[in-house]
Amino acid sequence: MTNISPKEAHEKIGEFTIVDARTPEEYNGGHIDGALNFNISLQSFGDEIAKLDKSKKYLVYCNAGNRSFYASTIMSNAGFNDVFNLQGGIFEWQREGLPIV
Repeated sequence: MTNISPKEAHEKIGEFTIVDARTPEEYNGGHIDGALNFNISLQSFGDEIAKLDKSKKYLVYCNAGNRSFYASTIMSNAGFNDVFNLQGGIFEWQREGLPIV
């Protein structure tokens, strides 16, 4: 797992499958375009993540970076090799003026 700044993540956005680790309510309030919502707070998180292609590159985020750090760690421990945690989460993403939908 590697931490990545919002600016760097935005520059490389097409390289990632994006994972939003927040609740569906938070996701529906605004998210990075194309993000898949997997709620880290649910016990099913590991099972849902296990269905993803481990050979792809993933950008994981939450609101401030805490839950996404935990989610990224779970993914790395599950055999995902290219996992990037968005530093500062979507709050920092928005502070830098980057787009959400």
